[in-house]
Amino acid sequence: MRQQKTLFCIFPIVFFALCILRTEVAVSQKYSFGFKAGGGIGWAGFGDKDQKDTFSTKPVTNFSAGFQIGFPLKNDFQLKLEGGYSREGRRILFNDKVWDNRTRYNFLEAQMLLQRKFKFYLEKNVPSEFFFSIGPDINYWLNSNGAIVVNRNRPGAKYDVVFDETPTSDFNKMYYNDMNRWLFGLVLGVGFKAPLRKNSAISTDLRFVSGHTFLGKRNSSYIEILGFEDTQFTNLKSLNLVFTYLWEVDVKESRKGKSTLNKKLRKSR
Repeated sequence: MRQQKTLFCIFPIVFFALCILRTEVAVSQKYSFGFKAGGGIGWAGFGDKDQKDTFSTKPVTNFSAGFQIGFPLKNDFQLKLEGGYSREGRRILFNDKVWDNRTRYNFLEAQMLLQRKFKFYLEKNVPSEFFFSIGPDINYWLNSNGAIVVNRNRPGAKYDVVFDETPTSDFNKMYYNDMNRWLFGLVLGVGFKAPLRKNSAISTDLRFVSGHTFLGKRNSSYIEILGFEDTQFTNLKSLNLVFTYLWEVDVKESRKGKSTLNKKLRKSR
């Protein structure tokens, strides 16, 4: 487990370094920035076959919001750095699907996406882009809550998640120990960007996020409810549709036409 954590911590750093080495354009000259929002569905991935025989999962809805900064690279590549907040979920069914544990997760997230774009014209004089994305997904687990539903008897027994504390008989608390608060995964995406007015644009892309870090161990969770059974040896997968409104800035172009009189006077002194 420690080796896995180390590899996933090193991977984003190496990825970022390789992207920077590829660039031929000074990032201070041309860039884009904007805001993103999206939603989709998520589900749990099990750590081994025994768990698949014992538990099952159902999809849940999720959403995210944040910002994006982009830099052009050579050969029609671009680097997109993103950060923000996401709310994801997990549904685990067990005991012949009678028990249903529904958990919500609040994350701070960051993504570094290497995009390969293909230019085309949506209409005459309307340049657009089609792109593919790949890169690491990094999440810090803030907090969680959930409910245990038996025989579809909603709303079920609600609970709040408590990290790294000795379990008590309080059945309103789910105790998590030996959990991974830093979660790492891989993003694969495909999208489309169209221009708007005044150097602005809108893009939409479909992303598959494959979480690789397991939430915890098989016995990492506990709650004082008779007959409760669960596992944290799972990771999170999701399929999301993301919309981004962005502005494109070319510092070099914006400086054209400005007076150079002051610069010449400084040089002559």
